[in-house]
Amino acid sequence: MWARFLAKSDIQDGARILQVGAGVGYYTAILSHLAGPDGSIFAYEIDLELAKRAALNLAGYNNVTVRHGNAATGLVDEGPFDAVVAFAGVTHIPNVWSGHLAPKAKLLLPLTGIMGSGAMILAQPDSDGFCAKTVGRCGFYHCSGARDDKLAVEIDEMFANAGRLEDWRFRITGGDDTSGFVTFLYEK
Repeated sequence: MWARFLAKSDIQDGARILQVGAGVGYYTAILSHLAGPDGSIFAYEIDLELAKRAALNLAGYNNVTVRHGNAATGLVDEGPFDAVVAFAGVTHIPNVWSGHLAPKAKLLLPLTGIMGSGAMILAQPDSDGFCAKTVGRCGFYHCSGARDDKLAVEIDEMFANAGRLEDWRFRITGGDDTSGFVTFLYEK
């Protein structure tokens, strides 16, 4: 699953990547190789014990910084990022992420409903928000700080049509100063 998702994100050598949900560092190591020695991975993990394990596991990776913290609410200013890759389900794109993106950045995010199921999306910023495309079905734990119950219900309704789980284009716009981009524009 992740090999296919990461291939679609087309991470380039030298990329600066924000990883949300590092776990023990397995996918952080893969992102490190994709970004190459000139790239940088800023891997956030909200669980202290997992963050400690990730830091130990990744000690030999010179292009990786592991941080214990919530990337959706407490991001250290390390952008701009060429890519944001989340390993926890979101209902919206937090402003803290959108405000730290390079001009042609890509976001690979699990857009998930109430029970954590939904679609992995690949989104890119444009003048009105984000253009997005689904790249496959997924299920994830919730991303603390990037969840809204009302939006989760809307996501469940949006993906009730299984044809929207892969290769389906839509837009993400709106939001306010605190939450992020939250309005989904698509044909019902």
